[in-house]
Amino acid sequence: MSWRGPLAAFFFLAAEALLWFVVLRSFATALERNAFRDVSREILFGIADGDFLQPDRANDARLIAEQAGESAIGGPSLLLIVAIAVGAYALMRVLAMSKLPASSRAAAGLLVSIVALGFALQLALADAGLLGGAPWDDGILADLRGEGASTFSGAIDPQGFVADPNPERVRGASRAVTVGGIVLIWLRFLFAGRSPVNFERSLRSFGVGFAVAVAAAAAAGRPRGGGGGGGGGGVSR
Repeated sequence: MSWRGPLAAFFFLAAEALLWFVVLRSFATALERNAFRDVSREILFGIADGDFLQPDRANDARLIAEQAGESAIGGPSLLLIVAIAVGAYALMRVLAMSKLPASSRAAAGLLVSIVALGFALQLALADAGLLGGAPWDDGILADLRGEGASTFSGAIDPQGFVADPNPERVRGASRAVTVGGIVLIWLRFLFAGRSPVNFERSLRSFGVGFAVAVAAAAAAGRPRGGGGGGGGGGVSR
């Protein structure tokens, strides 16, 4: 029946998009919280060792890092992942069913992919998010032009963070995960769209993806060694 194909594609896209969201959100959030925990711990060590000329300011920066780490959430939004998945799958299905020459289909697919990925990365990395200001005002293009903060720099100097305690400077690793994840999602659903999806393929993909998502979420949620600096007491490395 004609409804079986679209319904199978719907379940396939919804299930895989949700699984990609779980994996990326878990992994990016864990990286981001670990980064804030590392900064907070290094500042605490520096205060104990007398490395800061203004210990009160350093302690304020440490508290900012701790609070940001407690509420940190990384990775792209579910809405954006669904849009990327649907867009890539639909693009490949349209190209597969078109009567254009193979070279023209390849060129069209490459052009649309470049534009779509560029816009998706802008949305994922812009501070305004999916709603609000224009994503290109403070997104990846601004960073490539050298106008923004170091978007993908994961190494944060404690002295530099104390001088400018901006939490955005610590989110480099999670942003790198977001960029890599978006590219992989686009490629994954381009590949999936080469042929129609049936229910058997949808269930098989969901089963494998669910196992991977559970394993990734468990691994990302496992705390790293080394305690964070809570408050008083002795400080040891």
